[in-house]
Amino acid sequence: MLTDKKYNVAIIDDDQLMRELLTDYLTSRFSGTVVTHYKTGEEALSENLKGQHLVLLDFHLSVNNHQGKNGLQVLKELCSTYIDLPVIVLSAQDNREIAMNIVKNGAWDYIIKNELAFDRLGIEVAKLMDRSDFESQHSDRVKFVRFSLVMATVLFFLLLSSKFM
Repeated sequence: MLTDKKYNVAIIDDDQLMRELLTDYLTSRFSGTVVTHYKTGEEALSENLKGQHLVLLDFHLSVNNHQGKNGLQVLKELCSTYIDLPVIVLSAQDNREIAMNIVKNGAWDYIIKNELAFDRLGIEVAKLMDRSDFESQHSDRVKFVRFSLVMATVLFFLLLSSKFM
């Protein structure tokens, strides 16, 4: 796990208390965690998030700011701009369809804000830290495997399409 390394987390939430709770939890549970806060999706999207290892995103961002982007809109932009940046969406809505839509649009996970939220968040952050640590130790191998998978997929579809011509 990343114990002596810096682990950058961006929190995008319009609720100051939630930002503070998440920050306190992450920094006390995971040493080396550095948190950056954003009150709106627009504020976060205007920044360069390339150095972030994780984004925690509130689903209902635009509740108080009706002109602002909601969590799904921000998620889509984050995923198209930062392809490998994991985003965990947090929401008070216990709605399976919303959760499936969020994950389908690129979220690493959808966590319901309830009594189990911090336990689930801790598990997911630990997984991501392990993954990040592994990738930094084996970055050349990981890049080669990713490239190989992409090439195999392309070849598969080329072969498949040539059968139907």
